[in-house]
Amino acid sequence: PYTTLFRSVGKVRSFFGKMTPNQRPFQCALAGGEIVGSHPEFLSLIKCLKEEFDICPNYTTNGMWIDKSDKIKEDVLSETKKYCGGVAVSCHHHLKKYWTRAAQAYFDNQIMLNFHIIISDKESIDSFLNIFEEWKDKVDYFVLLPYGVQGRAKPKTIDWDYLVNMFPKDKEYNKKIA
Repeated sequence: PYTTLFRSVGKVRSFFGKMTPNQRPFQCALAGGEIVGSHPEFLSLIKCLKEEFDICPNYTTNGMWIDKSDKIKEDVLSETKKYCGGVAVSCHHHLKKYWTRAAQAYFDNQIMLNFHIIISDKESIDSFLNIFEEWKDKVDYFVLLPYGVQGRAKPKTIDWDYLVNMFPKDKEYNKKIA
């Protein structure tokens, strides 16, 4: 199943190696599934981007890598701190036991931490507000992602008025919302 994922470092070298330093981006985001702890070239990829091309990698994770092994946990945290600008943690309610521990590990290792939270109805907004209250002093930015119908998902209405009315009016809090 990983045949198209292998050779990622080679593909990055081929793609960015053709560019002059002036043509390369300053940073890039790695996303598209839980690659942390499961993709065989993940740590080599973030190292390659930073050391060979001076591109600051960032990535998104749901935190499920946290239980892989102590070695993977240690490697992910040390290499992330060394090479990455930050991490976005997807706060899916059904994966809370993973993302909370991963987020705490990133925070404990002084790695820039952002949360991605899908919002729609009052229940999801209340969940976001609870997460925000608990994590506001540890997370740099809370990225609110409006719910979008994908696959078999049912349509939902995003209750923007409820979000605006429920969110604290403190300007310091508002600086943490994207």
